[in-house]
Amino acid sequence: MLIIDKYAYNNRLVSVHPMIKFIVYLVLLGISFTEIPNIQLAFIFCIVPLTCYVAHVHWQTYMKWIVLTLPFVLLSLVSMIVTFVQNKDTLVCSIALFDGYLGISQQAIIHTSRLLLRIYSSLVATYFFVLTVPFQQLIVLFKQMKMPKFLLEVIILMYRFIFLFLHEFIVMRDTLDLKFSFGNFKQSYHSMGLLAKQLLTRLMKANEHVSQMLELRFDE
Repeated sequence: MLIIDKYAYNNRLVSVHPMIKFIVYLVLLGISFTEIPNIQLAFIFCIVPLTCYVAHVHWQTYMKWIVLTLPFVLLSLVSMIVTFVQNKDTLVCSIALFDGYLGISQQAIIHTSRLLLRIYSSLVATYFFVLTVPFQQLIVLFKQMKMPKFLLEVIILMYRFIFLFLHEFIVMRDTLDLKFSFGNFKQSYHSMGLLAKQLLTRLMKANEHVSQMLELRFDE
Protein backbone atom coordinates (compact mmCIF):
# COMPACT_ATOMS: atom_id res chain seq x y z
CA MET A 1 0.00 0.00 0.00
CA LEU A 2 1.26 3.45 -0.89
CA ILE A 3 2.07 5.72 2.04
CA ILE A 4 -0.59 8.22 0.93
CA ASP A 5 -3.16 5.40 0.84
CA LYS A 6 -2.33 4.50 4.43
CA TYR A 7 -3.25 8.01 5.48
CA ALA A 8 -6.33 8.06 3.23
CA TYR A 9 -7.75 4.85 4.71
CA ASN A 10 -7.25 6.08 8.28
CA ASN A 11 -8.27 9.72 8.02
CA ARG A 12 -10.99 11.28 10.17
CA LEU A 13 -13.29 11.82 7.16
CA VAL A 14 -13.10 8.30 5.76
CA SER A 15 -16.80 7.71 6.48
CA VAL A 16 -17.89 10.84 4.60
CA HIS A 17 -19.35 10.18 1.14
CA PRO A 18 -16.70 10.70 -1.60
CA MET A 19 -19.04 12.89 -3.64
CA ILE A 20 -19.24 15.38 -0.77
CA LYS A 21 -15.45 15.46 -0.51
CA PHE A 22 -15.19 15.90 -4.28
CA ILE A 23 -17.53 18.90 -4.15
CA VAL A 24 -15.46 20.36 -1.29
CA TYR A 25 -12.36 19.78 -3.43
CA LEU A 26 -13.88 21.74 -6.32
CA VAL A 27 -14.70 24.59 -3.94
CA LEU A 28 -11.13 24.57 -2.64
CA LEU A 29 -9.79 24.62 -6.17
CA GLY A 30 -12.03 27.58 -6.94
CA ILE A 31 -10.57 29.45 -3.98
CA SER A 32 -7.02 28.55 -4.98
CA PHE A 33 -7.55 29.95 -8.49
CA THR A 34 -8.57 33.37 -7.26
CA GLU A 35 -6.26 36.23 -8.11
CA ILE A 36 -6.27 37.64 -4.56
CA PRO A 37 -2.90 36.83 -2.87
CA ASN A 38 -4.17 37.45 0.67
CA ILE A 39 -6.97 34.93 0.22
CA GLN A 40 -4.60 32.37 -1.29
CA LEU A 41 -2.08 32.76 1.55
CA ALA A 42 -4.82 32.49 4.17
CA PHE A 43 -6.16 29.45 2.32
CA ILE A 44 -2.76 27.72 2.44
CA PHE A 45 -2.17 28.48 6.13
CA CYS A 46 -5.64 27.16 7.01
CA ILE A 47 -5.80 24.03 4.85
CA VAL A 48 -2.29 22.72 5.65
CA PRO A 49 -2.87 22.26 9.42
CA LEU A 50 -6.42 21.05 8.73
CA THR A 51 -5.08 18.36 6.39
CA CYS A 52 -2.44 17.28 8.91
CA TYR A 53 -5.13 16.98 11.59
CA VAL A 54 -7.71 15.17 9.47
CA ALA A 55 -5.26 12.73 7.84
CA HIS A 56 -3.07 12.16 10.95
CA VAL A 57 -0.05 13.44 9.01
CA HIS A 58 2.93 14.88 10.87
CA TRP A 59 3.72 18.39 9.70
CA GLN A 60 7.33 17.41 8.89
CA THR A 61 6.11 14.65 6.57
CA TYR A 62 3.71 17.07 4.91
CA MET A 63 6.47 19.63 4.38
CA LYS A 64 8.65 16.97 2.77
CA TRP A 65 5.90 16.36 0.23
CA ILE A 66 5.77 20.09 -0.47
CA VAL A 67 9.56 20.36 -0.82
CA LEU A 68 9.62 17.44 -3.27
CA THR A 69 7.61 19.52 -5.75
CA LEU A 70 9.78 22.61 -5.36
CA PRO A 71 12.50 21.72 -7.95
CA PHE A 72 9.88 21.02 -10.65
CA VAL A 73 8.00 24.22 -9.87
CA LEU A 74 11.15 26.35 -9.89
CA LEU A 75 12.33 24.88 -13.19
CA SER A 76 8.97 25.73 -14.71
CA LEU A 77 8.94 29.27 -13.35
CA VAL A 78 12.50 30.11 -14.45
CA SER A 79 11.43 30.15 -18.09
CA MET A 80 8.66 32.61 -17.19
CA ILE A 81 10.52 35.02 -14.96
CA VAL A 82 13.62 35.35 -17.14
CA THR A 83 13.17 37.40 -20.29
CA PHE A 84 15.29 38.70 -23.16
CA VAL A 85 14.76 42.30 -24.32
CA GLN A 86 16.57 44.96 -26.30
CA ASN A 87 16.11 47.71 -23.71
CA LYS A 88 17.21 47.04 -20.12
CA ASP A 89 15.21 49.93 -18.65
CA THR A 90 12.28 47.61 -17.97
CA LEU A 91 14.45 45.06 -16.15
CA VAL A 92 15.11 44.96 -12.42
CA CYS A 93 18.39 43.11 -12.95
CA SER A 94 20.04 42.16 -16.21
CA ILE A 95 23.17 40.97 -17.96
CA ALA A 96 24.31 41.90 -21.46
CA LEU A 97 23.91 39.06 -23.92
CA PHE A 98 24.53 39.30 -27.65
CA ASP A 99 22.51 42.28 -28.94
CA GLY A 100 20.19 42.55 -25.93
CA TYR A 101 19.80 41.94 -22.24
CA LEU A 102 18.81 38.86 -20.28
CA GLY A 103 17.10 39.68 -17.02
CA ILE A 104 14.02 39.87 -14.83
CA SER A 105 11.31 42.49 -15.13
CA GLN A 106 9.01 43.79 -12.41
CA GLN A 107 5.97 42.56 -14.29
CA ALA A 108 7.46 39.06 -14.58
CA ILE A 109 8.09 38.96 -10.82
CA ILE A 110 4.48 39.88 -10.08
CA HIS A 111 3.11 37.38 -12.60
CA THR A 112 5.39 34.57 -11.36
CA SER A 113 4.58 35.20 -7.70
CA ARG A 114 0.86 35.01 -8.47
CA LEU A 115 1.37 31.79 -10.40
CA LEU A 116 3.43 30.35 -7.54
CA LEU A 117 0.63 31.05 -5.07
CA ARG A 118 -1.89 29.49 -7.42
CA ILE A 119 0.25 26.36 -7.86
CA TYR A 120 0.78 25.73 -4.17
CA SER A 121 -2.75 26.59 -3.12
CA SER A 122 -3.99 24.12 -5.74
CA LEU A 123 -1.45 21.56 -4.51
CA VAL A 124 -2.62 22.01 -0.92
CA ALA A 125 -6.23 21.48 -2.03
CA THR A 126 -5.22 18.36 -3.98
CA TYR A 127 -3.35 16.92 -1.01
CA PHE A 128 -6.45 17.42 1.11
CA PHE A 129 -8.54 15.48 -1.41
CA VAL A 130 -6.00 12.69 -1.94
CA LEU A 131 -5.38 12.19 1.77
CA THR A 132 -9.09 12.00 2.61
CA VAL A 133 -10.36 9.87 -0.29
CA PRO A 134 -9.13 6.24 -0.40
CA PHE A 135 -8.65 4.62 -3.78
CA GLN A 136 -11.72 2.43 -3.30
CA GLN A 137 -13.90 5.51 -2.72
CA LEU A 138 -12.28 7.17 -5.72
CA ILE A 139 -13.40 4.30 -7.96
CA VAL A 140 -16.93 4.59 -6.52
CA LEU A 141 -16.84 8.31 -7.27
CA PHE A 142 -15.73 7.67 -10.87
CA LYS A 143 -18.58 5.18 -11.33
CA GLN A 144 -21.09 7.73 -10.06
CA MET A 145 -19.68 10.23 -12.53
CA LYS A 146 -20.36 7.70 -15.34
CA MET A 147 -16.72 7.32 -16.29
CA PRO A 148 -16.23 4.74 -19.10
CA LYS A 149 -15.63 1.22 -17.84
CA PHE A 150 -12.49 0.66 -19.89
CA LEU A 151 -10.94 3.83 -18.43
CA LEU A 152 -11.69 2.57 -14.91
CA GLU A 153 -9.96 -0.69 -15.73
CA VAL A 154 -6.91 1.18 -17.00
CA ILE A 155 -6.78 3.25 -13.79
CA ILE A 156 -7.00 0.12 -11.63
CA LEU A 157 -4.30 -1.65 -13.66
CA MET A 158 -1.97 1.34 -13.41
CA TYR A 159 -2.61 1.53 -9.69
CA ARG A 160 -1.74 -2.15 -9.26
CA PHE A 161 1.31 -1.71 -11.48
CA ILE A 162 2.60 1.05 -9.18
CA PHE A 163 2.28 -1.33 -6.23
CA LEU A 164 4.15 -4.01 -8.17
CA PHE A 165 6.93 -1.60 -9.06
CA LEU A 166 7.38 -0.40 -5.48
CA HIS A 167 7.27 -3.94 -4.08
CA GLU A 168 9.91 -5.21 -6.50
CA PHE A 169 12.10 -2.16 -5.88
CA ILE A 170 11.94 -2.44 -2.07
CA VAL A 171 12.61 -6.22 -2.07
CA MET A 172 15.59 -5.93 -4.41
CA ARG A 173 17.00 -2.89 -2.61
CA ASP A 174 16.77 -4.62 0.78
CA THR A 175 18.39 -7.75 -0.67
CA LEU A 176 21.34 -5.77 -1.99
CA ASP A 177 21.56 -3.85 1.27
CA LEU A 178 21.84 -7.10 3.24
CA LYS A 179 24.74 -8.10 0.98
CA PHE A 180 26.53 -4.81 1.87
CA SER A 181 26.28 -3.64 -1.74
CA PHE A 182 26.12 0.04 -0.78
CA GLY A 183 29.38 0.27 1.19
CA ASN A 184 31.09 2.96 -0.90
CA PHE A 185 30.43 5.04 -3.97
CA LYS A 186 31.77 2.47 -6.44
CA GLN A 187 29.75 -0.36 -4.89
CA SER A 188 26.64 1.81 -4.72
CA TYR A 189 27.01 2.83 -8.37
CA HIS A 190 27.38 -0.79 -9.46
CA SER A 191 24.50 -1.94 -7.23
CA MET A 192 22.13 0.74 -8.54
CA GLY A 193 22.91 -0.35 -12.12
CA LEU A 194 22.24 -3.97 -11.21
CA LEU A 195 19.05 -2.95 -9.42
CA ALA A 196 17.78 -1.01 -12.43
CA LYS A 197 18.55 -3.92 -14.77
CA GLN A 198 16.83 -6.55 -12.66
CA LEU A 199 13.90 -4.26 -11.92
CA LEU A 200 13.34 -3.57 -15.61
CA THR A 201 13.48 -7.30 -16.40
CA ARG A 202 10.94 -8.20 -13.73
CA LEU A 203 8.62 -5.37 -14.70
CA MET A 204 8.69 -6.45 -18.35
CA LYS A 205 7.74 -9.99 -17.31
CA ALA A 206 4.95 -8.65 -15.12
CA ASN A 207 3.73 -6.46 -17.98
CA GLU A 208 3.68 -9.50 -20.25
CA HIS A 209 1.51 -11.38 -17.75
CA VAL A 210 -0.88 -8.45 -17.51
CA SER A 211 -1.08 -8.25 -21.32
CA GLN A 212 -1.92 -11.94 -21.51
CA MET A 213 -4.67 -11.51 -18.92
CA LEU A 214 -6.14 -8.62 -20.88
CA GLU A 215 -6.04 -10.62 -24.11
CA LEU A 216 -7.87 -13.50 -22.45
CA ARG A 217 -10.49 -11.13 -21.12
CA PHE A 218 -10.87 -9.54 -24.52
CA ASP A 219 -11.37 -12.95 -26.12
CA GLU A 220 -14.20 -13.65 -23.70
